[in-house]
Amino acid sequence: MNLVEFSVKKPVATIVFYIAIFVLSIVALSKLAIDLLPEITMPALTVTTVYSGAGPEEVELKVTKVLESQLSLTPNLKEMQSISQENGSVITLIFNWGIDLDNISNDVRDRLDLAKRFLPEDADKPQLMKFDTNMIPIMFITATADESYPKIKEILDDKLIEPLKRIPGVGNVFVRSPLERQINVEVDKFKLQSRGLTMSDIVNSFRMNNVTLPAGSMNIASKEYLLRVPGEFEKVSEISNIPVGNSKGQNIYLKNVAVVSDSFKEQTEYIRANLKKAAMLIVQKKSGANTVRVGETIKERLEEIKKKLPPDIQLKVIMDSSEDIRLMINNLRDTVIIGGILVILITYFFLLDWLASAVILITIPASLIIAFLFLYVMGYTINIMSLSALSLAIGQVVDCAIVVLENIVRHREELKESKIMAAINGTNEVGLAISASIFTNVVVFLPLIFTKGISGIMFKQLGMIISLTLLVSLLVSMTLSPLMAARIVKDKRKKVFLTDISDKFFAWIHREYNFLLEYSLKHRWKTIWIFTGIFIGSLLLIPVIGTEFFPEEDTGGLTMQVNMPAGTNLEVTNEAISKIENIFDKKVPEKVMFLSRSGQTAGSSRGMSGQKETAATGYFWGMVVKKDKRKRGIKDIAEIIRDEIKKIPGIYKFNVSTADPMQQNMFGTGSPISIEILGLDFEQLDIVTKKIRDIMEKTKGLRDITISREKAQPEYIVKIDKTKAASLGFSIQTIADTINTSFAGKTATVYREAGHEYDVFVRLQSKDRSNIQDLEGIEVRNMTGHKIPIKNFVKIEQALGPVTIDRKDQVRIIKVGANITGRSLGKVAEELKSKISKIPLPRDITIEYGGSIKEQKDAFADLMLAFLLGMMLTYMVMAAQFESWRDPFIVMFSVPFGIVGVIWALLITGQTLNIASFIGIIMLVGIVVNNAIVFIDYTIQQKNKGVVIHTALLESGRVRIRPILMTSMTTILGMLPLALSRGQGSESWTPLAVTIIGGLIVSMFITLLIVPVIYSLFEERKKGKLHENYL
Repeated sequence: MNLVEFSVKKPVATIVFYIAIFVLSIVALSKLAIDLLPEITMPALTVTTVYSGAGPEEVELKVTKVLESQLSLTPNLKEMQSISQENGSVITLIFNWGIDLDNISNDVRDRLDLAKRFLPEDADKPQLMKFDTNMIPIMFITATADESYPKIKEILDDKLIEPLKRIPGVGNVFVRSPLERQINVEVDKFKLQSRGLTMSDIVNSFRMNNVTLPAGSMNIASKEYLLRVPGEFEKVSEISNIPVGNSKGQNIYLKNVAVVSDSFKEQTEYIRANLKKAAMLIVQKKSGANTVRVGETIKERLEEIKKKLPPDIQLKVIMDSSEDIRLMINNLRDTVIIGGILVILITYFFLLDWLASAVILITIPASLIIAFLFLYVMGYTINIMSLSALSLAIGQVVDCAIVVLENIVRHREELKESKIMAAINGTNEVGLAISASIFTNVVVFLPLIFTKGISGIMFKQLGMIISLTLLVSLLVSMTLSPLMAARIVKDKRKKVFLTDISDKFFAWIHREYNFLLEYSLKHRWKTIWIFTGIFIGSLLLIPVIGTEFFPEEDTGGLTMQVNMPAGTNLEVTNEAISKIENIFDKKVPEKVMFLSRSGQTAGSSRGMSGQKETAATGYFWGMVVKKDKRKRGIKDIAEIIRDEIKKIPGIYKFNVSTADPMQQNMFGTGSPISIEILGLDFEQLDIVTKKIRDIMEKTKGLRDITISREKAQPEYIVKIDKTKAASLGFSIQTIADTINTSFAGKTATVYREAGHEYDVFVRLQSKDRSNIQDLEGIEVRNMTGHKIPIKNFVKIEQALGPVTIDRKDQVRIIKVGANITGRSLGKVAEELKSKISKIPLPRDITIEYGGSIKEQKDAFADLMLAFLLGMMLTYMVMAAQFESWRDPFIVMFSVPFGIVGVIWALLITGQTLNIASFIGIIMLVGIVVNNAIVFIDYTIQQKNKGVVIHTALLESGRVRIRPILMTSMTTILGMLPLALSRGQGSESWTPLAVTIIGGLIVSMFITLLIVPVIYSLFEERKKGKLHENYL
């Protein structure tokens, strides 16, 4: 008793099995987390090293090169990038996808420990960080205020941070505010020096007078008492009264030489939301948490918290990934539902029997629900990948059931078998064919294991879910469908109002198809030459189709980075950003909100993670209404803003991007166009860079051309006469530390109040650090206690130094980047490569292509290999089914004509060839052969019964035309909502659906003619003569 017979003859056992699976699947569905993307750990590690007070060249020499020499030996290292900038170094190690980062992290830590002893003593310990999708913030919240703004950070810390952190699923919440409380100690240089003191004396006094120390213990009356000496400041007013020195037996107090104020850290940035001063809260979630549920809970909690805040503080959620996820998930859910409804309608139109339709349609809920059980077991989430997979599969899950039911009905009506025997025999007869068709759909995803990069990681999950869903549909079609067919399908269908229309339609289809098939079989070579001409002509259109790496979504977001000339102060930068805010406010009526930042946050993680922040940089982020509520695309809006920014004087360079920042981080593309010039000599690099920039400025479609190497930063270099300084008893460290404390300032200690810690910051007052004479007049105490001005042993020179130094694989690099408007990436890249190849390069200078160009090249190479391997595996599955090397070769002729459909579909819809449409082509290989498999399989059955080939082919056409049309139409209509969708995130999946639909439509019609013709020719060659029936 095989599986089909068991299912039909043991209905209770079969139904119990499916009920149990359904219940488990429903429970699994309720426990699945909802997220935007699968949880992914990027194959990259970042090493951050703080070297305070050092310039970029010194950082490169003493920190970056030292660390690179060790880190370059890390196993499986794909690429190493670094940025040497003021106060620190950032090195990014990039590995191949799928590597075990935990083991690699241990190896990198060991290498950092080895390198640490070669770093400067005052350089901090290198910090290692790895990135995964959980680090991406799920929500940005702005807080604007008027009277409360000076204390807004403290208010948010007290009233908001802890309540939000206690929400289940919230990982971290932190505040970014331009104003942060600090106890400032501004030293008067004249009073300091007149009392014989130095800046080091002030700093050391804090270390001695703000401490709480344990003093042991004491036993009294059988009890032990701990002894503690509290010496920390209890009030800010106490700070002014600490002793900092002694003169002629009299104490010198801090208030005698400095002014102590309870104020703020020096403002290094401005943040505004909708033109109002603001602070910003950033929320991250825990690993595995349900993003949608966490986001909804946060918004509910915010409404409660608002009531406890001062009335002038306004909270606004400006970025909520849970809302974006909800919109995308709802959009994909709707495509699944609409696709399902269309499949139901087309199935009923073909059968005109709801009971018969139910036999087929039961595979939809059964396959989809059970798929959620697999998601849960494999640790996946409900995300755009998993739902897109179900949306793509919904039209295919009914294919097997259609073929099974058609054959069962034929056995009952034509062969006059009983319901039970017809169900068993009809299913068994097509069992091998439908199994082969499902396996061809599944095996095309196996080569994706060779696809590298995040696109491979994500599309593997897509392929996994589609494969499991289709395999479940095969199981349902071979068990539940024949069971239902034997029990509920009537012998004669009832006549309904569509019966006559349907009968006439299919009679016409049969008649016209029979005529075309007869004609094609009688004029085989003519038919072949016609279709060959169509194929070759279509191939000639490929250059017209544009290419890109990944479809860019219209998320309604627009980001800008603005760079003023190096050395520009914060106020000037802020003024330029303010003008951009006003432009966006006036020129974009579709706006929802906008946010701006100028300058650099103190201790900014952004600056120390590879993104360059200085007082001369500014950022702007604007959000407009969703695309279904506006007439203009986000790129059109960006072009208007771009033209207006060009009119603002003083801006050195700017970049306007409409790409989703998260997508850029995930796919690692950065700028669409990125030309990398590598070498050791900056002068030669600059010459080549200028030539490339000139070429790019003349290239149509390029916007926002930027060069990573900034214009030189003005600086003063303090050159120490080491011999003279040593003879006077000074160490280089003492001199540098004194200058640093005087001009940059130093945190001498902390002041604790109400559970918070505030820096006590020591620096010369502003009027004593405003010119070169102030610098030269700084006094340093030597080892014998004498104070000497530094002008006696230093020379101060004015110079221009680099803002940052970029390196790649231990070689200096300059990147020229640009955005693209109005042209495809492939065409722009081809033109640039042609022009740049003509530039004569100096020795030791090389040019590489990065950004989306590199990502596209690598992804397309991997996907082309997957396509070829997919074709080979498909052929092998069919060879095993037919037990023939020839027959599957004939079936494979349907693939080239599927490609014809793809070409025309992309041209008509204006889509590009990208990784989404490429995945569609790979899927198409497994889908388009299904029709030919069903056709040839029945032809072989007829031939084995002794029917001549010509008659067998005509009979196959008569019997199989209906299920072929039905399976093709259900697949097409099932994907149609995804192809036509214009909702949130639809840009990512429309090319994939368009590709499959176009290829399937053309291959369906052509396969029904060209495959029989080719089969007949091979049969003729096999027999060595022309059968009379062909004449």
